[in-house]
Amino acid sequence: MKNHKFLFILAFLAIGLWSCEEEEFDFLQNATPVSAEARVKFYHGIPGGPAVDFLWQGKRLNGGRVTVANSAFLPVTYSNFFPTLNNEYSAVPGGAGKLEVEVPDNPLAKPATTKTTVVSTDATLENGKNYTLAVYGTATAPKFSVYNDDLPARSSNLSYVRIIHLLNGGPAVDFGVAGAAALGSNVAEGAASAWASFPITTTNGVVRQKISIRTVGSSTALLTTADIDFQVGRCVTLVVRGNQGGTTTLAPALSTLINRY
Repeated sequence: MKNHKFLFILAFLAIGLWSCEEEEFDFLQNATPVSAEARVKFYHGIPGGPAVDFLWQGKRLNGGRVTVANSAFLPVTYSNFFPTLNNEYSAVPGGAGKLEVEVPDNPLAKPATTKTTVVSTDATLENGKNYTLAVYGTATAPKFSVYNDDLPARSSNLSYVRIIHLLNGGPAVDFGVAGAAALGSNVAEGAASAWASFPITTTNGVVRQKISIRTVGSSTALLTTADIDFQVGRCVTLVVRGNQGGTTTLAPALSTLINRY
């Protein structure tokens, strides 16, 4: 009987230790609002830049839950978000602290044995608020910005769109529904526009629209999305990325994120 009790205690301790180890990296949460924590999404916008880890207060954000050994610990590559699902954010303790972007020497190490800090910044993340954190610029001159994802109140007939301008060396831009007047104007590199709205007039509350990005004052599109399903209340962020004048994988392009369905 004593042996059974001893084995039970060992098993209990093992489970507790495993849970604590996983919790260190288990930041990933679903889209349910978490008022006691700040909620963040990271975007890698350095064209041709190495895969990176993102850290808040010394803890790696892109940890996630491990379902296959080490697979969730891979760093974030160019043009990708973490978490990868649209309206999913990672929950982190709010307050003042340091945001860091690092290149790990071994992407599968937990944590990496050595790493190189690409860029870091001091920031204040408020509990109950959503943020998009983006690294952009070039590998030799990286930049880091924090964007507040305050979502507009839902409307009975409006859909919403904004842009984050990370096109390296790109001009200030306007954006709007293709072939129509601008919804937002003069968005400079490194800036995010305000949320712009347009009405959804179809009976089922959905309309397919293309959004174009244009140099300020021009009617010619630099970039145009494929059709996007805009729905009543939906919030869509378009990230303008790449190198101005770049080609192939480094050419100007767009990444799409649905912040709210």
